[in-house]
Amino acid sequence: MNNNQNQTLSHYLNSGLPYVKTMNFDGTRFDSGNAVIVGSITYLADTAFYANPATISINNASPSIEQQVFNLAEAINAASGTRGTKHFKDQPNTAAYAKASGSLLILFGREPGVDFTATNSQGVSITTDTTGSSFTAPSGTATTVGSQLTAAGNGTSIDTSGFKNHSFYVTVASIDTNVVVRIEGSTDDSTFANIDVAGTDITYTANGTYLLSKAEFPMKYARVVFVSESGGTGVTLDTVYVGGN
Repeated sequence: MNNNQNQTLSHYLNSGLPYVKTMNFDGTRFDSGNAVIVGSITYLADTAFYANPATISINNASPSIEQQVFNLAEAINAASGTRGTKHFKDQPNTAAYAKASGSLLILFGREPGVDFTATNSQGVSITTDTTGSSFTAPSGTATTVGSQLTAAGNGTSIDTSGFKNHSFYVTVASIDTNVVVRIEGSTDDSTFANIDVAGTDITYTANGTYLLSKAEFPMKYARVVFVSESGGTGVTLDTVYVGGN
């Protein structure tokens, strides 16, 4: 994605919530000529993005609906590194950011509180959410990871799919002697492992905000783990995540 243009996504922070529109293409394939329109831009199958088995195959088989929706989302976002193989868009859509989740195409309005148009030629129904309850932060936008951790245990996992660079800002407060923390990744949101290749946890001995980062490391889910503390039971951990490409 164009990093300069994508910085406009940062205005989600403290500026209200975006409109969220969802299209469920379950059972509805993209044949050549089918289109999705977001804002003023038309995404035509086999022109703006590949969707037909004749033009792209996944593991020598016809692409699934899920793969077609993913390719469409990449076209809407003008995701870097795929132009010429999955889509032909150089600029991200200025009306909305897209996220693919199975057969769902989820669109997040770029302007908090401002509605945008989204239609499709297949007649797939569109639901609109103005509460932001379905919001997952796009690349370059910070999001709080679950609730505050006050005792040893696993934090809430966050969907990091589509991002290869990960930054976790961990704020330590009310520390006694030390607190031990680690970041874990997963492919299925069930089995997690330390993203440090050596399996090393991180020990903090003072209050403050610390950056834990991992570059060029695609993973679908991540979480912060409060491993242990020494000297007392009063320490708290708050985490904010920023993903990018």
